[in-house]
Amino acid sequence: PALVPSTTLGGAGRVRSDGSGVIRLHPAHGVASAVPGRHALPVSGGGPLFVENGAIRFPGIPFVTAGGLTAILDGTLRIGSWAPDWKLTIEAPDLREAERLAENFYPAIQGEPLLPKLNLGGSGRIVATLDRSFDDPRIAGRLDATAFVLRGVPFGQTSADFVVDRNVLALDALDARDGDGRLVVRGQVGWGGALADEYRLHGLTLDTERWPAERVLSFLTLDLPITGRVTGRLPLSGVTPRVIGSGDLVFEEATLWGQPFDRVAGTLGFEAEALRLSGVSGTLGAGSARLDGLYRYDDDGFDVKAEASALPLERLGALSGQATGLSGRLTGTLEGTGTLDVPRLSLEGRVEDAAIGGQPLGRA
Repeated sequence: PALVPSTTLGGAGRVRSDGSGVIRLHPAHGVASAVPGRHALPVSGGGPLFVENGAIRFPGIPFVTAGGLTAILDGTLRIGSWAPDWKLTIEAPDLREAERLAENFYPAIQGEPLLPKLNLGGSGRIVATLDRSFDDPRIAGRLDATAFVLRGVPFGQTSADFVVDRNVLALDALDARDGDGRLVVRGQVGWGGALADEYRLHGLTLDTERWPAERVLSFLTLDLPITGRVTGRLPLSGVTPRVIGSGDLVFEEATLWGQPFDRVAGTLGFEAEALRLSGVSGTLGAGSARLDGLYRYDDDGFDVKAEASALPLERLGALSGQATGLSGRLTGTLEGTGTLDVPRLSLEGRVEDAAIGGQPLGRA
């Protein structure tokens, strides 16, 4: 790069610089990064810049990486204090290139790798301001992305207004839409240091409308056999995956521990050591079920009490593949404790209209 300023001295020894220059970057393809562990990102671009009253002014200078990311730099850099007052506009046809850029700059600022890995995907535009200082920056802006992926989890069409301040991301609102599903997230997410590959949630609220529940669980690194389209509000806090919070939720086209339901509604409570299900009701065809239970993360332990009314046998997950052609309607109660490997179950009930292959078996 080339910069040719003129310099004058003001009163009390204060330096005032005025002048102009040109900065040009030429990509060095095939050259490894000079810093071990960093990405080699050939960059081209540049343009005129000005030095006015002791500050370098960047008047919308474009830079382009070999991976197709375009960054436009506006703003000033104060000489001496080197305090930035920048506006950055980033266009990324592939947000993985933006992640590579972040993985280069973050260690230089924070002195540690960027963890958890962002695992970004999709394409997007980021408009943000950067101020305060380079070693303690404050970044505020907006993201608009298509087919957005974060932490390997799909979010679809996404917009977010955000502030990043000292390893804390504050979301005014992240609004994600995919098909007929919608997710709105507000609150704070922290990372870094002893958190390693996890996040710390503070005052985080998820508002969902027919959003895939498995995506929420995957982002929280919760390995739970729950799927379906979830609607409701879920406030969360704590460190993933041991987050804390509860909400009244509705699941459509749901599966819980291998058992399908057309619809499930109830209170899901995330506790430090367990998931608690309270007042849960489900429908399956013309049948229904109610249950209360607790599932412990560490040992796959559980406690459950359930009632069933006219549940269709042919759609019970426990009988899948074991009783081909069996049909009928199950009504009864179930109580259980123990672990998934060594369960202790007590079942009482009756089966009406029992049949195999359409042939009646009588009342069971």
